[in-house]
Amino acid sequence: MVISKYLLLVFLPICFLFCAFPNAHGQGQSTKYNLEINELPSVHEVFTNFASHNGGLQNLSLLHSAIITGNMVSYFGDSSVQSNFKLYRKSPNKMKVQLSSSGIRTDIVYNGEQGWNRILQKDGKQKITEIEGEALKKLSASSSFNTLFYSLKDYLFDLTVVEFSTVRGRPCVRIDIADDSLVSEYRSIWIDLEHYQELKVILKEEVDSVTGKSVLSEVYYSEHKKVNGFYVAHKSEHYTDGTLAKVSNITQVKFNKGLFDYIFTL
Repeated sequence: MVISKYLLLVFLPICFLFCAFPNAHGQGQSTKYNLEINELPSVHEVFTNFASHNGGLQNLSLLHSAIITGNMVSYFGDSSVQSNFKLYRKSPNKMKVQLSSSGIRTDIVYNGEQGWNRILQKDGKQKITEIEGEALKKLSASSSFNTLFYSLKDYLFDLTVVEFSTVRGRPCVRIDIADDSLVSEYRSIWIDLEHYQELKVILKEEVDSVTGKSVLSEVYYSEHKKVNGFYVAHKSEHYTDGTLAKVSNITQVKFNKGLFDYIFTL
């Protein structure tokens, strides 16, 4: 038995949101490009600047855990659901999400191999369901601790800088990902030309299992702030076929607090 479609809509964007912080300290100098004559940087130049703005590759191993709290609003037609969340992440791919809404708490737990969904009712009763099949695959894919762009470091030859662009007024470059890449679930990623963090991501279109129609998913990242030397996108907006589906906001981030493995089990 797999988790409900509603929970998939809830936890997958949460997991994806918190791939949006880098694993390194520091801040480098911005590189200026001549947008007028279209001197596009190479993918390797963009990645080098990304690493530089986060303290260099030598610092990428320093971040090993995170505890992140916040809130989100999920939209379903004319209705919406407000939730508070607490996310635990541990390198390389352990994750736990606690969602609280209307007095009911839902825990989504992944220990690197297996996943579970636990619902705690107001009366103290609980229901535990193992996550299997396609939902487990998506959960596993979302559990990587690295920022999205850093996770593509082994696939740079599958990436192409195609144009200068802007995302909500911020100069950036658009990078496309080859269809046959092992990370082809992503289609395009927009990287800011000031702090070199992700501003927008488009996922490859998927066929909705209910309607049979292709669905286009987009995620916008904003409000990038430094926390203990690390960049964190404090806001994300998730769109499905151009319609706002979810807004997530981070209120607190704690890094490297030493999370025990038992947190990621039931």
